[in-house]
Amino acid sequence: PSWTSVVIFKNFKVDRSGSGSISIDIFRVFYSKFVMFDGIEIIDDWRNMDGDAGIATNNNLVVIAQNNRVFNKSYGIWVGGYLSIAKNNYVENTAKVGIGGSGLMQGFPIPSGYAGGITIIEDNICVDCGRTDEAVAVDYGAASPLIEAWGIIRNNLIMSRNYSMWTPIALVGVSHAIVENNKVYGNSLQPGVFIPSGTPVKYVVVRNNVFKGVIVKLVLFGNIVDVEGNEITVNSNLNQTFHAGIFARGDYVVVKKNRVVVTCPSGYYAYYVLDFGSLGNTDFYAVVEDNYVDAPVDPSLSSFAIVYNNKTVNHYIWFVRNYLKSLTYNNMFLGLGGFESNITYYAVVRDNIVSGLKQ
Repeated sequence: PSWTSVVIFKNFKVDRSGSGSISIDIFRVFYSKFVMFDGIEIIDDWRNMDGDAGIATNNNLVVIAQNNRVFNKSYGIWVGGYLSIAKNNYVENTAKVGIGGSGLMQGFPIPSGYAGGITIIEDNICVDCGRTDEAVAVDYGAASPLIEAWGIIRNNLIMSRNYSMWTPIALVGVSHAIVENNKVYGNSLQPGVFIPSGTPVKYVVVRNNVFKGVIVKLVLFGNIVDVEGNEITVNSNLNQTFHAGIFARGDYVVVKKNRVVVTCPSGYYAYYVLDFGSLGNTDFYAVVEDNYVDAPVDPSLSSFAIVYNNKTVNHYIWFVRNYLKSLTYNNMFLGLGGFESNITYYAVVRDNIVSGLKQ
């Protein structure tokens, strides 16, 4: 196809189950003006192979994948276009990304000034996906410092039944990240929402999601980070210490109305359940209010929440109306610390309820 092509696949069924062989990249399209996959069903013999995908597109202008069903592939569905939409799809049993997307990627034939785009992944069901990778992902790669790259992941059901997920949700190379109204159930080996530190994010929203699993934490980096209304339930039955329910680094961080419940076997604890701090060299602002936290906190660290800094900038902290509960010994519920000296804190701490044991 060419940049003027319109490519539509509709109402196909490909059934290779029991064939004993594998089909690599059953549907694959590059460099088209408009691409649609609608009503495709793919059933294959699963192999853990790179490049084995049910639907794979890259560097198109507009891509829509809707109402498709993909089973037993290494990758399920990947939408790659300046506007990429994956909606109302069902993907089951993938080693790597179940449903993912990207925009125009810098390189031939895309000049650097045209890279970027908007990727929307919504209203999908992903079951036993991302066993060695992400279950749902938006990845703009190295093009991101040059462009506006939006990743929107919302209203998806992501669950593991027979296998653990590596990372349920990941956003890489995005300038704006929106993660809303998703439900994630089952075992995960890495953070529930992961945005790597090298990603140049301007704005992160993680709102009204449900995360229930063995290891669920949010690792977020961005200039503005807004984490509100999430339910995070961690049943750490892997006999290991759990780091944080919410880990955020930004210039302006809002953590409001979240519910974090952690259960660990005897002898294991949660580190700082709320762990947030500055990202750059501008003044740091944090609003932490109306959160419910119930977790056994590591008595050697002795803090539910930590403002952890290695930047010599002013810190303005609003820590109000939080409910913090622990059955382990702890010395304090809010810690201020870091590597650097001469850090000035301006903090309002009031109307919090702390329930637990005092060492």
